Amino acid sequence: MTSQAKTRLSDDMRDAYRELAKTLDCTPFKGRGAIRSAFEDFYGVSKHTVYRGLEAIGWSSGNKKRKDAGTTSVDEKTLTEFNALTQQSVRANGKVTMKTTTALSILASNGRDISVSPSRLNQLRRQTKTTAGQQQCKGAHNRMRSLYPNHVHQVDPSYCLLYYPPGKGKSKGLRVQKIVDESEVYANKPEAAEKLKNLKCWRYVLTDHFSSTIIVRYFESAGETSANLWLFLLYCWQSLDSRAFRGVPDIMIWDKGSANISGATKNALDALSVDHIAHETKRAWAKGQVECANNIVETQFESRLKFEPVTSVEELNAAAESWCNAWNANLIPHQDTRLNRRGMSEPKARYDLWQTILRMPEKLRELPPIEICKFLLRNEPKSRKVTGYLEVSFKHPAAKNALIYSVRDLGDIAIGDKIMVSPLYYGNCQIMVSVSNYAEEEQHHVLEPMAFDEAGFPLAAPVWGEEIKGMPDTLEVAKQKAADAIAYPGKTQEEIKKAKNKQVTPFEGTLNTHSHLKDIKQPAAMKRQGAAIDLPSQFVPAARKPLSRIALKKAVIAALGRSLAAFEIDILANYENVFDEDITRIVDELSRKPSSPLKLVNK
Repeated sequence: MTSQAKTRLSDDMRDAYRELAKTLDCTPFKGRGAIRSAFEDFYGVSKHTVYRGLEAIGWSSGNKKRKDAGTTSVDEKTLTEFNALTQQSVRANGKVTMKTTTALSILASNGRDISVSPSRLNQLRRQTKTTAGQQQCKGAHNRMRSLYPNHVHQVDPSYCLLYYPPGKGKSKGLRVQKIVDESEVYANKPEAAEKLKNLKCWRYVLTDHFSSTIIVRYFESAGETSANLWLFLLYCWQSLDSRAFRGVPDIMIWDKGSANISGATKNALDALSVDHIAHETKRAWAKGQVECANNIVETQFESRLKFEPVTSVEELNAAAESWCNAWNANLIPHQDTRLNRRGMSEPKARYDLWQTILRMPEKLRELPPIEICKFLLRNEPKSRKVTGYLEVSFKHPAAKNALIYSVRDLGDIAIGDKIMVSPLYYGNCQIMVSVSNYAEEEQHHVLEPMAFDEAGFPLAAPVWGEEIKGMPDTLEVAKQKAADAIAYPGKTQEEIKKAKNKQVTPFEGTLNTHSHLKDIKQPAAMKRQGAAIDLPSQFVPAARKPLSRIALKKAVIAALGRSLAAFEIDILANYENVFDEDITRIVDELSRKPSSPLKLVNK
């Protein structure tokens, strides 16, 4: 972008700069500075502003461009830090709380070398597209395409321009309409929160992405509720004599409001095989069509209510239905409401474009009876246990008895697992099975019931003598085989089985599983005397007494089997503290006739 395009001048200032340019052209270079300074003083602008204004009208001073033009003394890292500092000071509403001068002061005080003025910094930021406004600019949006009517529906609830103060302003039993003024619901005003609590009229809008058909319905409620959302969807999708639009979509786009993410609503949509997608937070443009439709309803329909008031929500809905039919059919007097996309060869009425679905009746999925829809809303997924045949049993609402469903072809399912099963309305008693993998990512599978012969055998089962079909490996078996293949590399499953029977060492005997333990050095520990335990007297053994001299002599005589000689008696007299267990050694010594007896001292 050129500086001419960036600088916007009023007609008066543009004329002033033209007169200045003419004067400068007629003035030598040395005298131009005084003329420019006089212009600055008169209009109260800076030198840089004057130069930008002159450039905007196409004037050039004729000076040679400096070689360092376009460069700056601020290094790129410091400039990036400057941008980061200011960006972290942007509030959620987009207000920038830190100005350039403040950020410059902070960085300079922290040792950053910034030798340029705040205006030059702002200029650098504009050149590098890092100003607060540029940084808050949303990323590019991808234009989405739907393939046929009822392929994608978008839903969005919002406040209506009306609310009905309960118990106030009644006339003949009817509530008096009141229009909400924009200032009354301005979010930054303290009293607005209290007034919002009294809002009683909610607008629900649905659009068909392919045809841009708009359906609107109003509900008297204190806030968004899953019940109102479901009633609105039933109203939009059912067949009514008063309109052509009907049918259940394949995909529905909504936001992450608490009413939307309720389990009951999601279960009901799953049962109707509607793929519900919630757009990311703060990405309202993901369902921009219905956002625009809200504005159309507000400006094209609700603006009429001020001049022809309604007295109830029922009356409001009747008026809204008449307006929707006229708008979608391009029947509003003196107003062209046809859809006119840039890529269309000619504008078309929304109903006319939607009715092209009649050429593909398989895409027009009729809404089930209302009673079934109410059942789907309160029907929660049921837990079912996987049998050894890799099957589950489930009683579908459309079936008289429980049906059998095979899960053998589904991954991440093992015998004994408990899986969540939900009935589906469309198809032949179909069910949706929800399975979570190891990463806790939920996967959904649609299954049909198994077929059986009159004897009760599955038609898909192998026949004796004709074929042999092995069951697919369960999750546990597959993991076991994978582990065996690592323990016995290069062997088939049959070879692995034989190797196990022969007690062949796994991993080809390369694993050192216990011999390395002998090389472990235990840490040195300091031994200290512990505290003695005082045991009760009954647990302390009595002190032993050594044999007396007479008892010793009798024991030795009994062991020798004879009487003692005189010298042996003298030897025994030298023994001290002798116990029964010492007799054997004393007898051995007497047999060898030692020159000096052994003194036994027992402690």
